[in-house]
Amino acid sequence: MQRSRDSTAITQHLIANIEREIEDKIGTVAETLLQQYDALYIAFIGAGLARASAELVYWPLRQLTEKNIRLVSGEEILYHTLPYHEEKALILLFGEPGTENIAAKIATTTRLTGNDLILVSTPLPETLSPYLPEARIEVSEKPFSLSFIIAASKIVVITIRKYSDIKVRKTRIINEYTNISQVYDDLIKRYDSIINKITSLINSDNDNTIVYSSPTLMPASYLFEWCLYRQGIPIRIYNLSAILSHLSQEFFRKPRKVSAIFLLTDIESDIVREAKFKISFTSNQKIDTTELVIHTDPLTAPLYASLVLNNVCTKIGGNE
Repeated sequence: MQRSRDSTAITQHLIANIEREIEDKIGTVAETLLQQYDALYIAFIGAGLARASAELVYWPLRQLTEKNIRLVSGEEILYHTLPYHEEKALILLFGEPGTENIAAKIATTTRLTGNDLILVSTPLPETLSPYLPEARIEVSEKPFSLSFIIAASKIVVITIRKYSDIKVRKTRIINEYTNISQVYDDLIKRYDSIINKITSLINSDNDNTIVYSSPTLMPASYLFEWCLYRQGIPIRIYNLSAILSHLSQEFFRKPRKVSAIFLLTDIESDIVREAKFKISFTSNQKIDTTELVIHTDPLTAPLYASLVLNNVCTKIGGNE
């Protein structure tokens, strides 16, 4: 079914405003964020947006610092990590709408175990305030998907600036994650044709559309999945290499049209080349492929892919 475009366009001006608001809020938790800890747990609770944000923070820190950093689910933190680990840890927790009570439970457990928590979430009920940490960022700016992306990017900037000694890549990350509004229009123009193609595909045939994503662009995939589900569009997402397994099984052998969207960077293109070669020999010739290839450093590619796919969601039918 064709969907109408959201009346609130995402513009450079809107992004600049969100960046300013988020930067002010992150300034209030900077002291907690930059203390010395034995471990940093980047955690998420929810269906996709929180995980996308957590991974956007995790990968640059994992690759450009020597800190003990782990990416975990909120459930893992709550039931399997904090009760059994004696290290002094900081938990950076991203929580989506609907996960407020779990966030409060994690905050209570964190406090009881002598650890620290920074919570990034949408606005929370006043009744939960006694259970929540003082160090929290309530993201009220809409669309939430865009604000969470920006919040994650600003956290990367402040932590990389202090903890990374890899000067060239550190400088690039800081420059590109700091000025999202400055690159946004050029980014969307550069990928305009593929944005329109994916938008048209989802609008016309989303029941038979599958997304295959490289590990690098998984944050963008989780964001895309979250946005589409909120619009009533369920979509399947797999690792990029899963296409090779699917082609060797019964997955594509039913006589139906399938649209495969590949999300990747230049360095991961060999998997797609192999998949397209094998598709040419399948008995089902109704497998259409679309590629979103992000031509940039793997550390900045997840951010740019997230912005591109967020734009797709907005064009499909609105995005809060």
